[in-house]
Amino acid sequence: MDITNDRLHVHAMGIDGWADADAEAAVLDALIVDDEVHACDVEVHADDGAVTLSGVVEVVSQRERVQRIAMAVPGVTSVVNDLRVGAGRIGRAP
Repeated sequence: MDITNDRLHVHAMGIDGWADADAEAAVLDALIVDDEVHACDVEVHADDGAVTLSGVVEVVSQRERVQRIAMAVPGVTSVVNDLRVGAGRIGRAP
């Protein structure tokens, strides 16, 4: 006798059909393709369209750029920018 596993895997979706993980991935994808920021040094957390950014950037202009990029991602409704400037590890090799 064969047993079939018919379990349905479900994850919670936001009001626009996005899960928080989808929003986080979309923001990180947008940061990765940008040549002026180091996406590996930025952490993204999403909660119902509200994105929180943390981590380290090299200069203030990168901090502002990361926030603009995140806000431009469809489904992101607000951005809390907790990025620090200058201190910590930076992902690019010299």
